[in-house]
Amino acid sequence: WNIISSLNWYSLKVNAPIVDTNIYTTIYGKNNNTYSFINNEKEFYLWFTKIFLPIVKSNKKIQNNNLLFDEITYWKNKKGWISINKKEFYKKFPQILTTYSFDTNQMTKIHVVNEDFNELIFTKKNYSKYLNLCGVHNADIYPIFSVVISHYKKRKKTLVNIDKNVRSSKADIFYANNELDYQNSFEFLKTDNGYKLLSFSIKN
Repeated sequence: WNIISSLNWYSLKVNAPIVDTNIYTTIYGKNNNTYSFINNEKEFYLWFTKIFLPIVKSNKKIQNNNLLFDEITYWKNKKGWISINKKEFYKKFPQILTTYSFDTNQMTKIHVVNEDFNELIFTKKNYSKYLNLCGVHNADIYPIFSVVISHYKKRKKTLVNIDKNVRSSKADIFYANNELDYQNSFEFLKTDNGYKLLSFSIKN
């Protein structure tokens, strides 16, 4: 079901002799027919690793501007969600789109989550394009993904006693000795001009 739910049904190719398996998922049907669809998760992961991260690492402001939605929304404690024009973004948050924000190590993990459009936050007309005729997020064509960076810290006391004689996974050992400290998240919306940073929430 996870694979099916991530397909862009409008991108169908029937019996295509060659498809890019980096972004397409192929389903085999009767009579040797094949049905290939863009897999939104694959496509986002490829964009994030091959385009977004290299641009961020280059630290070039002009290029970074191409990664931004016209309006960036962020969470501020006690005030809730606040939106600013992308021209104001770097004045207010000059360090957000840097390598440091997306660095991972033994105590910092990163994962991607498929999200739905939050209609309670994004209510202006410039967001209506990303909804269908029923006013619901058109996730097939304009998917949203959150990149969540989880920062961990050592537990004061190990959660469970790990028997050295019993085989335990690295994950079991990690979570037994460490706990979540805080999370930063960056939400990206696919537009007609590629993925753009739509919103973020970071530790103050």
